[in-house]
Amino acid sequence: MFASLIDILCLMSTTLNSRPFTALVNAKRADGYRYQDLVTRSREARSSAWFNNLVNGSSPWVVAPPSPDTWDGLAGMLGVSERHVRDAIAEEWFGTTSNDVAPEVRALADLVARLEPADRQTLTDLARRLAQPVKDLQDHLDDLANLTIDISGTDEGDEP
Repeated sequence: MFASLIDILCLMSTTLNSRPFTALVNAKRADGYRYQDLVTRSREARSSAWFNNLVNGSSPWVVAPPSPDTWDGLAGMLGVSERHVRDAIAEEWFGTTSNDVAPEVRALADLVARLEPADRQTLTDLARRLAQPVKDLQDHLDDLANLTIDISGTDEGDEP
């Protein structure tokens, strides 16, 4: 028997990717937003029934993906950029990603974009200080070359 298009799309969206758009909506729900709040704050980009079905459905395909003319309202309500909304929709409904940036990094980028230039520089300086150094192959080989291994069978504290 041939699978229906809906069955194929459901399989694609649930097995090939996560649900980043639904995660954004659920984050607002966790902040206390009711379905009607989502409707109002998204400038009526979608209905309360649409949000309810999306959140409670086992697949995003229980509802149609948001059209481009709604992305601005959804971005405002979700507190992210329109590009973040577009990428989340593309990943959730169609299994595609525009890059290898994790959703939490995208969300952080949205916050940084709203900072004043001086604050952005302060955050950049802090991130550089906290970040682990990037090692290339030569750095790893040097680490191995400088590694000493005690093969004597005794610990330093042991008496001979």
